[in-house]
Amino acid sequence: MISEYFSAYEDLNIHKLMLTDTVRVKSYKDAILSNKELFKDSIVLDVGAGCGILSIFAAQAGAKRVYAVEAAGSLTPMIKKVVEDNNYTKVVQVIVGEMESVIIPEKVDIIISEWMGFFLLHEGMLDSVLFAKKYLKPNGIMFPEECSIFVSICELPHYFDEWNDLHGVKMDEFGKAIRLIAQGKPEIGYVSKDYLLSDPLEIFRFKPLESDQSKFRKITAKHVVSAKRPGKFQGVCIWFDVKFPIPTGNVVLSTSPYGPETHWKQTIVVLPHEILLEDHEPVAFELTFFRMQRRNYQITFELHETDGIEHPTPCDCHLARCRVIKAFLAERPDDPA
Repeated sequence: MISEYFSAYEDLNIHKLMLTDTVRVKSYKDAILSNKELFKDSIVLDVGAGCGILSIFAAQAGAKRVYAVEAAGSLTPMIKKVVEDNNYTKVVQVIVGEMESVIIPEKVDIIISEWMGFFLLHEGMLDSVLFAKKYLKPNGIMFPEECSIFVSICELPHYFDEWNDLHGVKMDEFGKAIRLIAQGKPEIGYVSKDYLLSDPLEIFRFKPLESDQSKFRKITAKHVVSAKRPGKFQGVCIWFDVKFPIPTGNVVLSTSPYGPETHWKQTIVVLPHEILLEDHEPVAFELTFFRMQRRNYQITFELHETDGIEHPTPCDCHLARCRVIKAFLAERPDDPA
């Protein structure tokens, strides 16, 4: 029986959203078609094929055979028609079922999948991709090959400032109410780069090829960041990047506020009350992703005393000891060769 997660993907509006996400589709297209030497005559497994576009890219890149695995059975006729319309019926074989329950008749050279969920892990399909590695040849390759989660403290005027004066009416009480609702779970939305109060901080990185499910049960990040300008610390912005193997460099699919918008948007942790920050003021925090169910995570965010967590070296914050260390490192001559 198809799970509730996969049955949701029978809604074509979800696929329309993903297919019209230019950043998403172009990143995969560039990564695959830039690797024609890698894909030529290869056996490819597409995990969660959706409407089949990644399978078609793999075929266009010269794959000998592509196994397109899709759990949403209602999509099968459409995938097969897409394959037929693009003249790849002899290359792409559609397999209906969850990755964990189907059988791939041979080992594969490459696994491709767009498995990422909100803040990379939530409502994603990583487990299925990790399971699929049983079919990967010893020197096989995965697309994407490396994944990172980033955070920045930020301003969130939609939850704070805009309610101070709404068309000449003070709506602070309403603002408090929506912030209270936001305490129960992270929000999903776009955050302007102009609202970021600290430089991007990478808090987690992994390669699917080298990882198993135990790595993702609980992810904890303890860090200190420095405000890069005075501002109102109102929340935390979380996003992810994934990288693809390219002979001459990397293709990066980024959901960063610094880049074009994607359907993943950013994940937002809203503070109950804002904190005024000075330029270079340190903020110490602990951010935890705790796996509640197979595809669902709970996020907790805690503030700490700045002395309670080790600062980076060098550190840009305004604490005296960090300024001294930074100045010392800047003036220290390079060690002789």
